[in-house]
Amino acid sequence: MALKTLVKISSVNNLSDARYGAGMGVGLMGFNLDTSDDHYINIDVFTEITNWISGVKIVGEFGASDAQYIKDTLTNYPLDFVQVSDVNKVLEIKSANFPIILKINPASYTDLVELKELLESVKEHITYFLFESEDSKDINIDYLLKLSAHYPMLLDAGVTMENLDYLTTQSNIKGIAIKGGNEIQPGIRDFDEMADMLEFLEID
Repeated sequence: MALKTLVKISSVNNLSDARYGAGMGVGLMGFNLDTSDDHYINIDVFTEITNWISGVKIVGEFGASDAQYIKDTLTNYPLDFVQVSDVNKVLEIKSANFPIILKINPASYTDLVELKELLESVKEHITYFLFESEDSKDINIDYLLKLSAHYPMLLDAGVTMENLDYLTTQSNIKGIAIKGGNEIQPGIRDFDEMADMLEFLEID
């Protein structure tokens, strides 16, 4: 399988999501390794899931975790990318020489100039800027798309089935991100939202 654009599945916590996403050809698969987060998965679950998949890059999602914890974890987990949500952590972990994804909630920036200044200040250390938000109603997606012409962007915030074609064929974003979900019961997942997007992006 192949997709029209790069896709990241975020916060994967079950084998169903992992195998489905890998089978559909997603490029990045994220696992929450922030011990303070409700969606954290331990190394046993991480290993059980990742042993079943191939052909995807594995992202360790650390949120605002302590920099030393992140560095220590990099020696125990076979990761391809590190994702953080605290810009200060970028400078603290760059010496580990892992590609870095910086997750940003655009809804927290009312000053768009400040947002651009943030991107500019760390762009040399970042592989992708991931824009993700739980509530997209107040997001200026047009401004984000303008920024995507200058900064490598993965977009979760504001992505819908209605604008998916435009975003992936006529904008400058590098790809989209889709949140993983919980199993209804072991081995059973409702893939409707994820499946709709991935099937739309599938190359015939």
